[in-house]
Amino acid sequence: MDSIKDMIEALGYTVTDTRSVTPKARVLQQGKTMLRKISAMKSVDELNSETSNQNWWMPQPNEDQRRVVMRYGGMTVPETSVFVDNTLTAVTKTLNDFVGVIERSTDAHWNAIQQQRDLEQVNRKKKAEPQS
Repeated sequence: MDSIKDMIEALGYTVTDTRSVTPKARVLQQGKTMLRKISAMKSVDELNSETSNQNWWMPQPNEDQRRVVMRYGGMTVPETSVFVDNTLTAVTKTLNDFVGVIERSTDAHWNAIQQQRDLEQVNRKKKAEPQS
């Protein structure tokens, strides 16, 4: 007999005990979401989209390549942008490699990235404020 968890997961949900709160956990969760999403695709054309902020791959290829970059919290992760062949195989391999890098990284790596992102956001807000 299926457990309640099995029945919920059969509906397409991921059952978790807690929400990802650390930057590393957030980006790792996002990477795994990208892998699940791309695993359902049958054609490279399915990578195309109207917006660029929802996926780790760019919405359109650049000639015969596609840009892949880590993202979380609606922003890209600096120094993670790469160009790969515009194929499902190449993009999937890159996503798997990125998830592997995240898994091998430490919370300290991601805390430093988050601190930099927070500082950049504060600086953008300061620039946007009217000068008196």
